[in-house]
Amino acid sequence: MKNNANIRPENSLTSATVSSILIMNTSKSYNQNNSNYFAPDWAVFTFLALLIYLTVVRFKLRKKFAEMFTAVINYNISRRIFESGNPQYIRLNFFLNLFFCISIGFFLHFTFKHFAINVFEGYLHPIFKSLLLGGVVLVIYLAKYILYRIVGIVVNIQKTVKFYVFNFFLFNRILGIVLFPLVLFLPFILEQWNYIFIWIGIVLGVLFLFILTIRLVKILTNKIPAFFAFMFFIFLEILPFAMIVRVFYNNFILT
Repeated sequence: MKNNANIRPENSLTSATVSSILIMNTSKSYNQNNSNYFAPDWAVFTFLALLIYLTVVRFKLRKKFAEMFTAVINYNISRRIFESGNPQYIRLNFFLNLFFCISIGFFLHFTFKHFAINVFEGYLHPIFKSLLLGGVVLVIYLAKYILYRIVGIVVNIQKTVKFYVFNFFLFNRILGIVLFPLVLFLPFILEQWNYIFIWIGIVLGVLFLFILTIRLVKILTNKIPAFFAFMFFIFLEILPFAMIVRVFYNNFILT
């Protein structure tokens, strides 16, 4: 009886220790598998600020905002908006161009993270990395804009090129808005479900690119012969895109 009394506390201690270890391991495993279960503070405040920004822009310019969406589908409305020169459209374009750069930056950040592509060496906060990616997109688009204008002056089709550029940026503005709900959900869902939203975004991007290509080809062929329109499109769209993909692949995929 005396020996049994001495053994029980040891067994109780051992059981408690084992239980603690099991609980700790289970908690650790849960946290690893559900790292997005509780969104970080930066995501909550950042996306709340972006949501407020977009809401204010839509409220202030609600009629022009709706027409921008219609212009993606309706060629005539896009031409009417382009030719109107309305200052409200100019302000809306600026606000939505800025929003597009931020939205696409965050989407690229989550996409690269999902596919384990380290674009920037070393640790960068997700906000800074997303803004840098958006900045890279902005620089590329500014370079394309300058190239468009130069070609328009050289070929003497400046008005056609301006309408071409307007539609190019129009589609990107709307794409930035369409991608935002996906970007909004990504930090708040379990990581194992991220791929669904990422692939939805990729499919939407390809769909927008396809519709945009049809629109741009239509704009060019309305003003210049088909052969020159084809060469124009190859020079301004296909070759720059191929160069960007090659640089990205060589520097971030192969390394």
